[in-house]
Amino acid sequence: MEQHNPYKTPSSNTELNTSGQAYQSKIFSLTSRIGRLRYQAYSWVCLLLLMLAGILVRGIIGLMEVTALNPSPDNMLWYLALATYIPSTIYSFILAKRRLNDLNQSGWFLIFLFAPFLNLLFILYLIFFKGSPKSNQYGPAPTKNSLMVIIPGILFPATMITIAIMIAIAGPAFQEYSRRVEQAAHELQNQ
Repeated sequence: MEQHNPYKTPSSNTELNTSGQAYQSKIFSLTSRIGRLRYQAYSWVCLLLLMLAGILVRGIIGLMEVTALNPSPDNMLWYLALATYIPSTIYSFILAKRRLNDLNQSGWFLIFLFAPFLNLLFILYLIFFKGSPKSNQYGPAPTKNSLMVIIPGILFPATMITIAIMIAIAGPAFQEYSRRVEQAAHELQNQ
């Protein structure tokens, strides 16, 4: 007769899913894994939503400035900005943690985001390094990307590269323009 021991360690199957089964990743999941392209696509969507929220906030404050409602727009802008940036920042950390899970790394590596210059290398690591092709300690591999993930995933780096090129071209031209405006203003003062 076998006695029941309440202090005995429970037994369970602790083996990883090595069957090669994939799972469908969800955009608002707090755990699991996401691949490179999905990480870029979700980041781009998050960035677009943040920009849209910023435009709406500024539009609301501009409308209040035009109308009789003038509730100190500077303070209100800060409160509304915090209301949009805090959730966006939290979601960005969740995405980075999920990407680290795909790379079979601990979420503690997110601390590198706070180190100057090292954070740039860390972001490049998240974007370009390939994740585990099969199951790892954080779960099974994600399914193949759909077209709705591929398009924003490709548009994100293309958009960032285009913006960087535009800044590189427009920056010196704007500096030259500013120099000429200051020179003209100085000449007007001397007359």
